[in-house]
Amino acid sequence: MTAQRREPWGPVLSLALLAVLTSASWLLTSVSLFSEDPERSAEQDDLVAVIYGAVIRRTDREGNPYQELRSERAELLRSAKSNLVRPIVTVAPPGSRAMRLSADHATINSQRTEVSLRGGVQLFQESSSSEPFVRVTTETLFFSSVENVARTSEPVRVTRGRSELHGVGMVARTDTGQVTILADTRMVMPSLGAQPKGNPR
Repeated sequence: MTAQRREPWGPVLSLALLAVLTSASWLLTSVSLFSEDPERSAEQDDLVAVIYGAVIRRTDREGNPYQELRSERAELLRSAKSNLVRPIVTVAPPGSRAMRLSADHATINSQRTEVSLRGGVQLFQESSSSEPFVRVTTETLFFSSVENVARTSEPVRVTRGRSELHGVGMVARTDTGQVTILADTRMVMPSLGAQPKGNPR
């Protein structure tokens, strides 16, 4: 009787599936994800996993959430970088107003400590009982989860309640909510009859 030869596809497929599931689980549970420009499609061999509607939350030692990342599409690459499409990063440290960063796409570095946001970038703080809302618009923004700092060297427009400032370069501390324009600051004051705006989204 002739023995049948068995091809080792079962073990190979099992290992491949395990690798994909492990990588996907890492992406969902990682605290800080920052990604490659999604407009440059990753090489097929470099793409490990794709997750739609990704939500990642970071909590403190007491289990209270203080940072959240949402993305319509997340691509995990073999280089440990990730591609994010329309990401929203919300930082809500205790005792400070929440700060929300959003963009068309973003790049997370391989150490998962810095996110590079590009295209239609906005930084937004909601109003409080004593402070008006703040919105910063620019084209690029770098956020460091280690330094708790968001910075750009690009031109910026800062809307604070009814006033508006223009400048070049900005540093924002996400732990204290302080926003500083670095150079060429110009202020645009509202007309006397202007009505205060609400808390836009």
